[in-house]
Amino acid sequence: MEIIIINPGCSNKCIFCRNTFCPTPSSFALRKQELKISRDLINYRNQGSISLNITGNDPLEYDKLLPMIEYLKQIGFIDIMLCTHLRVPLGHNIIKNLTDAGVNSFRVPIYEIGRAHV
Repeated sequence: MEIIIINPGCSNKCIFCRNTFCPTPSSFALRKQELKISRDLINYRNQGSISLNITGNDPLEYDKLLPMIEYLKQIGFIDIMLCTHLRVPLGHNIIKNLTDAGVNSFRVPIYEIGRAHV
């Protein structure tokens, strides 16, 4: 499974995470990430890859995540996993929206105070 990393920031502020103290990237820094992802996707598809893991501080906080997943399906990725804290407001249809867009598996860490379990 190939990996793409998008670091839009994370609002969780977990005490054990190095990203807790990282500022949200500038629009320029985020654009650089998007360009790298675009290059990686071309390479992955040229190699025949069809499985992809989307990860980062939390990809769910990337405002272009749903269109990106739809694009991944269009270009031939079949198995799309999303690693996320899945912290969303109650009543939010994010899981349905993500699965409708093309995500077919999730990796969600379960946290305890002072420890993390995956």
